[in-house]
Amino acid sequence: MNRRYLLVVLVLVVLLLNGCFSNNAFYGVSRYNAGYTVTYFTYINSLGDIKNRTIYIWYPSYDKPISYRYSNMTGLIAVNGSVADDKPFPLVVFSHGYKGNGLQSLFITQKLAEYGYVVASINHDDATFNWSNISRKNMLWNDSFFIDRRDDIKALIDILVELNENDSLLKGFIDSTRIAGMGHSLGGYTILGLVGGWNSWREERIRIALLYSPFIQPFNNLSGIETPIMITRRDIR
Repeated sequence: MNRRYLLVVLVLVVLLLNGCFSNNAFYGVSRYNAGYTVTYFTYINSLGDIKNRTIYIWYPSYDKPISYRYSNMTGLIAVNGSVADDKPFPLVVFSHGYKGNGLQSLFITQKLAEYGYVVASINHDDATFNWSNISRKNMLWNDSFFIDRRDDIKALIDILVELNENDSLLKGFIDSTRIAGMGHSLGGYTILGLVGGWNSWREERIRIALLYSPFIQPFNNLSGIETPIMITRRDIR
């Protein structure tokens, strides 16, 4: 992995997010420690299926970080730390790539928290080589294919807004008027669909999008998308 390339991507992301919905100056060095917590929710998707989801949340904190083992990677984070006092912060919802998972891109999901953003992700049905829930009946790329991913992200935003209102740890931690979507590969496809790639997917609360190595071939109306988008093409999984 080219570390220089990753640094350039991170800088572009932070500049993009600040430039589009923040009045704060860009910080050349991390301003915060990364807080981290995990929570769970259940919802019924548009197909009538009950879905149990785990939410991974990174957020700005002033608490002392510790070395933490996620799954097969280690990060320096404040586990269940308090949210920094100067909340609320912009929210970034992350959609992982096909057969990836919500922890696949720690280099950016954790790092963004150190720059003043809340980042939240979940595992979609296809996460981590889970083939059991993938339908083979319809391989045509239209707005009904992988619609469970659309439902996941919409439900994720709903739950985060709810946590913002009443959770004992996270209350007041996000600015719900400043929400970005970020996705890798099929996650890029997911976010692109949500910002207007598929009209039936449109999620008005997502005001800006970062897509890296997105799958965009199914879309034929990209010229009509008004949401600001940045695309990186190299696979930085």
